[in-house]
Amino acid sequence: MSDNFRDDVYLFTDTDLDGAGCYYILRKILKKDFGHQQTSEKHFKEVFKNLKNKDTYKKIYICDLNVLEKNIDIIDLPNVVYINHRSTQKYSELKTKHLKIESEDETSCTLLLYRKLKDKIEPPFTTEQKKLISYIVTGK
Repeated sequence: MSDNFRDDVYLFTDTDLDGAGCYYILRKILKKDFGHQQTSEKHFKEVFKNLKNKDTYKKIYICDLNVLEKNIDIIDLPNVVYINHRSTQKYSELKTKHLKIESEDETSCTLLLYRKLKDKIEPPFTTEQKKLISYIVTGK
């Protein structure tokens, strides 16, 4: 693999602009590209099951996909981090063994990631990059 690629990280996101924003934030933090796939909530289970060698990834992120309840049986793994910004109240009732849930009610998953991780971004976002995040979050 290239020096500009991390083969130990994988990301699943929604097919919308918010999903693309999640990729943008993580890419900025990791400073390298990584495996990723956009999918829908309808097709997530099939796509996740088709990911080869899940146990070899240091982290598998699932962002901006409301798939926790329907797929807990396949995503409750020690290397999976679930990040969502909707309906997070019910997550506290779910029983998981390994899955890390980093979800909070927010207007977008991109904004949630930005707020949680902005201090880890080096160099910090430029004014233009902050505008891009604002466009993703607000749609204007």
